Amino acid sequence: EFHRIMDYLHKEDKIKFEGKLLGVIKKERLKDYLKITLEKGWNDITIKEFLNHCLDKDQFGYDVNFDDIADKLEEFYPSEISNYYWDRVNILIPRGNRGNYESSAKYLRKIKHIYKEGNYSSAEWEKKINNLKTQNKRRKLLIELIRDL
Repeated sequence: EFHRIMDYLHKEDKIKFEGKLLGVIKKERLKDYLKITLEKGWNDITIKEFLNHCLDKDQFGYDVNFDDIADKLEEFYPSEISNYYWDRVNILIPRGNRGNYESSAKYLRKIKHIYKEGNYSSAEWEKKINNLKTQNKRRKLLIELIRDL
């Protein structure tokens, strides 16, 4: 919608209204704002706002899913996105049930990928995943889902 609106404006009007329009979008639809800043290549603004809001809840108390934004930022900010994924894991595991465990396993695989691709030691990954497995040894389903990590 943002791009459709901007297409109808003259160049002078675009410059004049873009900031105001982005401000409204940021306030009303943060995820759309983050997508726009990503498209514009404003990664520094995107990561700042992402980190400030990535664990927010919606008006009904449900987690807002920013995974698509995180996936796009991972290349530029692997450490920050890895921390986001760990935060998601730490939120989901205590909730129990298969769906949360499967989501946790998905995040853990993404973290492992970041560790493999980045300049992180495999020993650090092994320590973290082994601590997680030890802390959750009674959660048999979770352990089964992450046994290969």
